[in-house]
Amino acid sequence: MAKRVRFPLEMDNGVQVNRLEELREHFSLECIMSNYMSGRLIVWLKDRYWDDIAAQIEALDKEQEDFEQKLCEALGVQWQNFDMDLGEKERLSQKKEEQQRIAKAEAERLQKEKAEAERLEKERRETEEKRKAEEERLAKEKEQRETEAKQKAEEERLEKEKALRAFLCTLRLVKTEAERLEKEKAEAERLEKERRETEEKRKTEEEWLAKEKAEADRIERERLEAEQKWKAEEEAVIREDTVRIESLKRRLLSTKKQNERRKMITEFGNPPATLESRLRYDALKEKAEMEKPKEILICRIYGITVLLTFIGFVVSAIINPEISGTAFGMGTAIWAGFGVFIWPIWKIVLWVKSKSKNYYLNIKRI
Repeated sequence: MAKRVRFPLEMDNGVQVNRLEELREHFSLECIMSNYMSGRLIVWLKDRYWDDIAAQIEALDKEQEDFEQKLCEALGVQWQNFDMDLGEKERLSQKKEEQQRIAKAEAERLQKEKAEAERLEKERRETEEKRKAEEERLAKEKEQRETEAKQKAEEERLEKEKALRAFLCTLRLVKTEAERLEKEKAEAERLEKERRETEEKRKTEEEWLAKEKAEADRIERERLEAEQKWKAEEEAVIREDTVRIESLKRRLLSTKKQNERRKMITEFGNPPATLESRLRYDALKEKAEMEKPKEILICRIYGITVLLTFIGFVVSAIINPEISGTAFGMGTAIWAGFGVFIWPIWKIVLWVKSKSKNYYLNIKRI
């Protein structure tokens, strides 16, 4: 990135300002207009990285009547509208025209200087390219001459080396042939020795494999015998556990009292060792630990009350027929009458529930 060359703006009384704060402090509308018309104001702002203010000023139209006010506002300076006479306004108008003419002439001069600089730069580049091309041509010619000289020297060296290699090759062939015969003899002796050693190793390995096979057969026999023994012991344990569980099941089926069933589970002793028997034992134990449903006791009590009410109503009707028309007689009659129907229905519901596999007495399928 090109370095920006900063220059100050000159205000009234020759004051040089380098910062925006100094410009606002020593603000002069006439000097600012002069620098704006010459283009120095925009460059001065961009050199100090006030690009946003420069963009605002560039967007202003100098032909508008409030141009000077908007210029002051863009620079952050309070606008003051001074009353000027016609002579002063004429002088400022002429000064503006003079500044515009100077700015136009300056722009044309800069354009010409830029075109001249571009022409000179183009000539300089063309001259530089010609010089580089000439240098490259001379360097290639020099390199080509050096390459030819090196090639010639290399060819002479190769010829000498070729003759020397031919002589040395003949000597090496004779020596190599003698060494080859010696090596072949030594290699034949080595191969014979390795063959004998391999034969001995093969016999030794065959003997070792025979011993290993015999040992493996013995170990396999012992393993099969141990496995058969273990299976027999396992089958005996399974049979014993099955017999114990079946015996426990028969004992549990012989009674419907949960207290007696829990006592039987306690007297059973240690749980079975096999998985299937242990699962059956856990299921029987769970059934034995279940509480008897309270609805059975409630149903029995309800049935007894219905029976007693019915008997009381019949006896009262026989002793005193008039009592059947009283409230007591009607209440006992209703209680006994409904009970005759409700109690059997309740018993049927309990009977249906007793057939469920989750019923506390159902252990036949375990």
